[in-house]
Amino acid sequence: SFCLTSSHFLYPTLPLVCVCVCEREREGVRGTMQSLLRVFKSNGGVVRASSHQACTRLLASKVVVDSRRFDHPFVSKPKLENQFDDDLVLTRILSRYIPREHQEYVFDDLKKWGDRVVTDVFELGEEAELNPPYLRQMNAWGERQDVIVTAEAWKKLKQVSAEEGLISIGYERKTGSSSRLHQYAKLYLASSSFGMYNCPLAMSDGCASLIERSQAREGDEKHIRDSYAYLREKALPRLTSRDPSLFWTSGQWMTERDGGSDVGGSITTKAVPYSIIGEDKEVATHALYGLKWFSSATDSDITMTLARPVSADTVVEGDVIDVSDLEVDQGSRGLSLFALFVKKEEEGDLDSAKLVDDRQLNGIKIQKLKNKLGTRQLPTAELILEGAEAMVLSEKGRGVPEIAPLINITRLHNSISACAVQRRMLAIARSFGKDRQAFGRHLLDHPLHCRTLATMEVEYRASMHLTFDAVRLFGKADVGEATAEEKALLRLLTPVAKLWTGKAAVFIASEGLEAVGGNGYIEDSGIPKHLRDAQVLPIWEGTTNILSLDVLRVFQKTPEAFPALFKGVEDTLYRAASRDAVAALSSVEKDLLQLCTARLVSLSKLVKREGTNFQKMMKSQSAFCIEARARTVAFRIARLHSAKLLLDHALHTADDLDFEVARRVIMMGKEGPSTTFDAPLLDDGLTQVSNDRRLARAQPSVMV
Repeated sequence: SFCLTSSHFLYPTLPLVCVCVCEREREGVRGTMQSLLRVFKSNGGVVRASSHQACTRLLASKVVVDSRRFDHPFVSKPKLENQFDDDLVLTRILSRYIPREHQEYVFDDLKKWGDRVVTDVFELGEEAELNPPYLRQMNAWGERQDVIVTAEAWKKLKQVSAEEGLISIGYERKTGSSSRLHQYAKLYLASSSFGMYNCPLAMSDGCASLIERSQAREGDEKHIRDSYAYLREKALPRLTSRDPSLFWTSGQWMTERDGGSDVGGSITTKAVPYSIIGEDKEVATHALYGLKWFSSATDSDITMTLARPVSADTVVEGDVIDVSDLEVDQGSRGLSLFALFVKKEEEGDLDSAKLVDDRQLNGIKIQKLKNKLGTRQLPTAELILEGAEAMVLSEKGRGVPEIAPLINITRLHNSISACAVQRRMLAIARSFGKDRQAFGRHLLDHPLHCRTLATMEVEYRASMHLTFDAVRLFGKADVGEATAEEKALLRLLTPVAKLWTGKAAVFIASEGLEAVGGNGYIEDSGIPKHLRDAQVLPIWEGTTNILSLDVLRVFQKTPEAFPALFKGVEDTLYRAASRDAVAALSSVEKDLLQLCTARLVSLSKLVKREGTNFQKMMKSQSAFCIEARARTVAFRIARLHSAKLLLDHALHTADDLDFEVARRVIMMGKEGPSTTFDAPLLDDGLTQVSNDRRLARAQPSVMV
């Protein structure tokens, strides 16, 4: 044992401390005792040690102190600025597409929203990610409840969606044909902060558009007209409301056990007319029976779904109807589109957490929630429909064509989300690279790191211009201002933009995560979710191959889309050759313009030759040869149109860096996103390194 006695005048009340150290315990308390001795002696303490051997050795040994701190931040956290002000690509695109008389109104709204998506809305998205939905199927007494419990943040995101007009902007049409640009720009800014609530919003937009456009249709059967009239009265005002207490969202339940995009071959849900059942419903026309294997946004208030209607002339004997015995037509010709409310009564409290038994659900039993790679915030369920009351919205055999406009809108939303994740990962990688030091320099001072971020930036710009051009055309078509040529081009660009941006999103999300290094792989950083969520983008609403086959259908059914595509390229080349355009350029910009135009001409000829070959093959029934090349041709069309748009943009800005971006897209490989790494560089290596640096830092030479 030994004693510590205070003799320093600053510590007159320091008590006498007696410590006993036995041989067995000395190693365990050694560090603590040494620290205590050091502090005590430095303040005038006197140490009196006994002759105990352990204590003597303890006092004789040196004290090792590590003054470094390990509890402070060791690397700067990536910082997100106002997502509108900080996005030069978006602001430039909107400045060109939105008329000046509307820009102040739109830009003010987007600027305010740009702050929210990195503050309170961002926090809601994070909370929704950390608190995924779960299913309360039974209570303690074995009574079935089928309640999907979602986080409070998820419910608040629905409120925010209504208040900010994320759907209603497109239907209020305060800025005419620019309203869709305003709406989709706002959705783009929200997407990466919104906890995947952009998914139900996408389907709600498609549902609202489908219901709204039904008003102008003629020739439908009376019961179909009545169903749409009811939806226009009851559902459309809610789907497009800014009042959170009224706002509805929509689901889209098509995928069944066989899954996939072949809905004609996989859907087995049967729709039994109430005339067969012997019931007379005020609104519903059919009762649906079947299994929906993957129902996105299961907590929505209304949903669209496909099913096979049983003929109303079917004769059923006896009092019991076995649905499995009822005959239906197979293939796409046997499908019809239906709408159903998730609850039996569409009025009243729409909070799914307050549903206490299956009687309050509309003939729906929730089997399980899907355990997905990503989009974990979004409730996706496997459902059994047992007599769900539904309204028929199409004639038999017209289900797929009827729902196609809805799917085209959700594909545009998919492209917007893909652009958003690209932008967010670039913002994170840039912020990290500005502060992070390695090998004596900041990451953004390393040429190879700059080349990586520059490649990501080029991919991102191509995606943005391609997507927002499609949105521009959609906005014009939405208000009846699009020409026949523009409508045909929109039909082509919708699948092309979706397949291109979906692939680019996964590539950039992966590269962005890698650019942050080990921290990018840690869930606590919030970065891995972007890669997990991005992987759904090439899958949902049609995989890359399915969309490539859709491009082939455009060749067959909308052949006028391709002359429209090439006319746009020719118009850009004509402007590039005009004296006024060339006169304003520097010698460097003129050289880049000459290179871009020559390469664009070559690419255009290549795509045109492919298209001509396709049309010849179609006439000769060479289906296998056509299908095998569909993906390559689809990517080339995407590259051609995005390069055309980027060159057009460069002519507008007269910025040498914009010309360089156009050149790199024109030169990228044939297999689409991620192949800008293969783009040949100019002879002047220093110029390329300088351009890489500017692209990596998003620094233009001209602000427009």
